[in-house]
Amino acid sequence: MISSLTTFARTVQAIAISTSLAALCACGATADDDGGAGGGDAGGDCVGASCLNACPSGTQTTISGRVLAPNGIDPIPAARVYVPRQLTDFPATVTCEVCQDITDSALVSTTTNVDGSFTLGPIPTEAGQAPGTSIQVVAQKGRFRKVVQYSVDSPCAANTIAETETTLPGANANDDRVPNIAVISGD
Repeated sequence: MISSLTTFARTVQAIAISTSLAALCACGATADDDGGAGGGDAGGDCVGASCLNACPSGTQTTISGRVLAPNGIDPIPAARVYVPRQLTDFPATVTCEVCQDITDSALVSTTTNVDGSFTLGPIPTEAGQAPGTSIQVVAQKGRFRKVVQYSVDSPCAANTIAETETTLPGANANDDRVPNIAVISGD
C-alpha cells in the first residue's frame, strides 16, 4: 500500500512538473508571427501619437535583448515581447490561453528566437524625442509576465535592454505575474 502511494505521489509530481514546463516552453510561433526575426506587429489598429514613428527616413527606435527563465540562465524561445497600450491583469479563472495571445493590445510586438533573443521595433517615437523617455516593455510566456519601465536612451537607433530586465519572474510582485503551479513532493 505504501509503495503504491509513493508511486502515485511521484507520478503526480512528474505530471505537475511536465505540465508547468510544457506551458512555459511548448508553444511555438503562429502563422502570422515573424518567427522572432525582429519584425513588429502594430496590432492592425494603431492610431494617434502613441503609434508615431517620427524618426528620419530609414531609421527606427528598436530594443534588443534576451528573455530568460526565472533561474536567469535558460533562454525562453517563442516568448512574446511587446509595448502594451494598457496593461491589464490576467483573468482570475483557470483557463488555458493560446500561448501567443497577448492579454493587452500591443503597440508593437515580436517573438523571441530559440536562444531567447529578440529585436522589438519600431518603438513609437516622437519627433525630436529626448533621450531617457520611458516606455513600458513586457516579456511574456503563457502566464509568466515580466513588466519593466525602460528608458530609451537612443531614440531612432538601436537600444539594448539588460537580461535582468527581461528575465521572467519567479513570484508575483507589482505587475509581474507567475501562474499557479501545483508541485507535490514527498511520500
